[in-house]
Amino acid sequence: EPLINDEVLSFLDHCADTGIASNIHLVLNTNATICNDRIIGKLSQFKRVSLFLSIDDIGPRFEYQRWPARWEKISANLDRFCTLGAPFDVRLYPTFSLLNIYYLEEILEGLSRFLVPVNILNIIHLPSTLALRNAPSLLKEVLRRRISAIDFSRYNLDGDHDYKSIFINSINLPPD
Repeated sequence: EPLINDEVLSFLDHCADTGIASNIHLVLNTNATICNDRIIGKLSQFKRVSLFLSIDDIGPRFEYQRWPARWEKISANLDRFCTLGAPFDVRLYPTFSLLNIYYLEEILEGLSRFLVPVNILNIIHLPSTLALRNAPSLLKEVLRRRISAIDFSRYNLDGDHDYKSIFINSINLPPD
């Protein structure tokens, strides 16, 4: 997690303090557990900041997957991150696995309130116990039906892809 890593924070300080931040396009992946004025202030000195927020679920399921994080705090951090203007380009990047794929549409609904693009092309392959391809046959059939019923055009998705085919093809891969 870069926003709690002392070396990353020292790097941000160095870039801001020396004035070189204004020449750098910074790309950060974070789980949004930390969002404070000091970090936002440092980041805002960069030319551009692509901030990719790894949010794999919502509510209690998020807390299960990211224990000991609390959804209430993460949601407040998301509200803050997602309303930042220039130089920030904020996007949500959930990763889908057997832990959350059943709730894909509910996750999209929950994340849509943050009004930033959502990239849903992160599909876990390892560990194989969480890969969609390794779901039991009955669950695969349920997932195919659920995903086929989703109207992906309703959501602010990052990119124009055939999401139904991508997810269904991931489910249909032969098990490991």
